[in-house]
Amino acid sequence: MATKPRLIYDGSCPVCTNYVRLVRKKIPAEELDFYPASSMMDDFQYVNTQNQIYQGNNALQQLANDFPAILEYMWMLPPQYKITGLKAAYKVGSTVRKVYNKVKGCGCGKKKRR
Repeated sequence: MATKPRLIYDGSCPVCTNYVRLVRKKIPAEELDFYPASSMMDDFQYVNTQNQIYQGNNALQQLANDFPAILEYMWMLPPQYKITGLKAAYKVGSTVRKVYNKVKGCGCGKKKRR
């Protein structure tokens, strides 16, 4: 049974919430559910309509495959490099999250302990 896809992110992380704000401009809430996690997350998670779970760069890749409109943010790149550009921007964002955590101690960018 197919379900509505979901993007799960660290709702306490300003880098994550700003990224999600950009995604919302390209993908309406009618097509994708946005779930801020109540606990610290290491990476974004994307759950597609078949309930397959993707994390980090793989989540971005699958999200772009399912919703190509987010690739419009990479307008300056040739089509064959847009996903690579999106992944590079995500990598930079992950680094910023880790630095922000060290400075502010918010917990974003840290792996959850089980």
